[in-house]
Amino acid sequence: MKKLSIVFSSVVLSINAQIKTPKCTSFTENKELAQVIFNTVNTYRNQNNQQSFIWSNYWYQSSLKWNNFLSQNSLWGHRNGPEWAWINGSELICGVTLPKTFKLDQTTYQYIADSCLNQWIHSPMHHATLKAPIRCAKQTSCPLDLNGDGKLEPFNVELCRYGAISVNVNVYSNSIIIQCIMHLGFGIDNDHF
Repeated sequence: MKKLSIVFSSVVLSINAQIKTPKCTSFTENKELAQVIFNTVNTYRNQNNQQSFIWSNYWYQSSLKWNNFLSQNSLWGHRNGPEWAWINGSELICGVTLPKTFKLDQTTYQYIADSCLNQWIHSPMHHATLKAPIRCAKQTSCPLDLNGDGKLEPFNVELCRYGAISVNVNVYSNSIIIQCIMHLGFGIDNDHF
């Protein structure tokens, strides 16, 4: 397979910042790819002796709502604003840029899922969320190996049990961007934790 260009999401964004992006010509939701990415995250968690996240349609709708807002408004970044202040949980975002001629199907989904996972692994804050133990209640500090050196450091992380990923395929004149948003919560929905 020829080399593909991957654009890593900007890790320098502040937690609540959005940046303006070029306007896409169209976008579509791809729930099948979202499930492949979710399963890839859970495989990684299991390989690191952590329990799998449990898919929740509530958190899927939450991530899809934010993903659609970003695509419709040519923005990129973490959720922000009073509409999102009530969220009890975490968010992971990433994007994978591919040539417009790239064929999206079952044979290429795992490549995209691995690309998303690698972006999150190489971002300390995202990685901490991926490796955090599952809890059903909020905990403000959790000792985590942030640098991969075996040294545990206290880290404020929202420990979650339920979650989901939404994927939008944003089409541009010469490329497509797979825009992935993962929302995680303490409970199956925002009221049950």
